Amino acid sequence: PGGEQRRWTARWRTPSATVTSTTGTITTVGALNCAYLQVGSLVFVRLDITITTNGTRAGEIDCTLPVNGKQHQVIVGRENVVTGYELQGRVRTTTTSMRIARYDASYPGADTAQFILTGVYEAA
Repeated sequence: PGGEQRRWTARWRTPSATVTSTTGTITTVGALNCAYLQVGSLVFVRLDITITTNGTRAGEIDCTLPVNGKQHQVIVGRENVVTGYELQGRVRTTTTSMRIARYDASYPGADTAQFILTGVYEAA
């Protein structure tokens, strides 16, 4: 009552994303399903990434995002096939990059690993 009602017209979009490691090389990235929905300055994101063959990787997983982040923010997730570890995705300031690591900041990857992350971050 007395408030303004708005109808959301935003739609989920599926951007092109790339996945690499900060050190070494991931031999084969398998399925890569990314989607985002932007409402004003809020970006809702969901990622489903599979590493088929891990290779010589180390460090963190680097995944591109559709929109620059305004400040450092964290998106959470889970490795779903190999270990079940909790994941942290750090949205980096003024870039379209998110670094993914295990809960203890170690490298999360392994052959057949599947990363599922969802969250919201503020766009620059």
